[in-house]
Order: sequence, then structure tokens, then C-alpha cells
Amino acid sequence: MESTNNGGLALQDFIAQLRQAFLDELPERLEELERLLLQLENNESPGEPFNEFYRGIHSIKGSGGTFGLHLATTICHQLEDYLNLLPGKPPKFNSHAVDICLQHIDLLRNFVEAIQSGAASFPAIEKKIGALQKEVLGRQEHTALILDNSKVSQNICSQTLENLGFRTVSMDDGYLALMRALTQPFDILITSSELKMLNGEALIAALRLSNSVNKHIKAIMLTSNNALLRAKKREIDPDAVIWRDANIATKLSEKVAEFFLKNKSPH
Repeated sequence: MESTNNGGLALQDFIAQLRQAFLDELPERLEELERLLLQLENNESPGEPFNEFYRGIHSIKGSGGTFGLHLATTICHQLEDYLNLLPGKPPKFNSHAVDICLQHIDLLRNFVEAIQSGAASFPAIEKKIGALQKEVLGRQEHTALILDNSKVSQNICSQTLENLGFRTVSMDDGYLALMRALTQPFDILITSSELKMLNGEALIAALRLSNSVNKHIKAIMLTSNNALLRAKKREIDPDAVIWRDANIATKLSEKVAEFFLKNKSPH
């Protein structure tokens, strides 16, 4: 038994060393991303530097998730979302696009500095993420987080919400979605009851019990489970439960309109 415990401690130490190495190397990686951004601005052939920039952000996002640095993952998620909104394939960068990207990189740099100085919470960075998200969205008023294992269902929900003027973010992993939703503000959550890693009920309950920006988010659950439709509503439960059938898009549209279009306050 002692040998097993020692092996577990050795693994934890190894992971901690990898995490620290990632944090130590991150400032240099951020400098490289800034260099790539300068190449991208007003570049008529941005293909290779853009691909390298995107890969760099994606790599930091993945490592952040691996080492439990979920705020870094949220920042990278938001930046990836912005890059995917830019017109063109690959997109062309004007000075505004470069500035938005630089602000996200600065947030990553601030996060590293805070972690290295021993900080355990990051309210100023979280506030800036929310402010930057509003700038990224421009005139779009609301953002929806959509969670479903089925790509078909994701697409139906996304199209329904986009028709109502929402910007949508789609995922299929409940745990990763929770890590993101604890730090990045959304206006509504549409989730299947069954998800990878963490089911929809647990995800909503975790947000309700947290002190995060999405504690009071409007939440709709999609299900084929009769028990969920009949269950007595508690404070940690979704605001609405919708039965999966051929009319799901219509029912979802009506419920979202009830929440938002009749009352412009998202919460």
C-alpha cells in the first residue's frame, strides 16, 4: 500500500513540475504570438502566420485544461471564438482585430503573473473577460451556451437561437463547459440531460451553487426522460425542461422568447 501511495505522490509531483514548466514557458510563447500578430496585420497572404497563431492559442487552451488552469482555457476559448467570427478563410486582420487579439494575450500574461505571485482568485481578469466579450460581440445582445452530444441537435439549437439574434457557442463535454461557464459570462444555457463527463442536471446545479458570473443564468434542459419533466422544481434546477420531439425548435424558440424578448433583462 505504501508503494502505491508513493507512486501516486510521485505522479502528482511530476504533474506539478509539468504545470510549472508550462507557466514558466508561457510568457515566451505569448511573445511569439504577438510577433505573429504583427505579421498578420494588413497581410494580403496571412495563411501560414494565421495557422501558426491559431495552433498556438489552441495548444495553450489544451495545456490550460490539462493543468487545471481553467481561466487560461476560457481566455483562449473566447479568442478562438473571435477568430472564427472574422471574415475570410484565412481571415485578414485590420488594426482592430489585432488589438482584440492583443488584449486576450495581455489577459493570459496577467493570469500567469497572478498565478506565479500566488493568487488563488482573479476577479479583475474575470471582469475584463466579460467586458472584452461584449466588445467582441459588437451589436449582438446575448450569447447562448449550447451543450449536446448530438451535432444534429446542436445545429438545430444554434440555428434557433441565431434566428433570435443570439451568438452561440456549442460544446459536448459537460465538465469542460462548466470550467468555461464558471469564468465566462453567458446569457442562456441550453443543455441536453446526457453529456460527456458531467450531465446537464449536475452542470446546472453546479452553476446555481457557485458564486460565478453564471450563477443565475437562464437554463433550459432538453430531455427524453419523463421523470425530469415531472420532477418538482428546486432552486438548483433548470428554468425550463423541453421534451425532445419533432417540434423542439418551435418549443425552444417560444421559451427563449418568453425569457428574453418580453423582458430584456437576461437574468
